[in-house]
Amino acid sequence: MTTPLPAAPGQTPRPRTIARLVVVNWALGMAAGTLCATMILALDLAGLRGLLLRADEPWIGLALLYGGFGFSFGGLVAATAVMTISEKSPTR
Repeated sequence: MTTPLPAAPGQTPRPRTIARLVVVNWALGMAAGTLCATMILALDLAGLRGLLLRADEPWIGLALLYGGFGFSFGGLVAATAVMTISEKSPTR
C-alpha cells in the first residue's frame, strides 16, 4: 500500500503517507501566502501598510492578513496536491 522512501545506511525506510503529503504541501502553501502578504505590505498596495501603521493595535490587522493568506494558500496547495494524485503516482 505504501512504498518506502530510501533510507540512509543504518536507518529504516519511512513509508510515504498521504498525511505527510498534506502537511508538507500545507506548509509550503503557508510560506507562499506569507510571502504574498509581505509583498502586499512592502509594496503598500491600496495603502494597507499606512492603515496598519496608523492603527491603535496593528497586530490584529497583521494577524488577520497573514492568517488569511497563510491558511488560504496552505489549503489550496494541500488540496491541489491531493487532487493530483493518480493511481500510478509514486507517492502511493
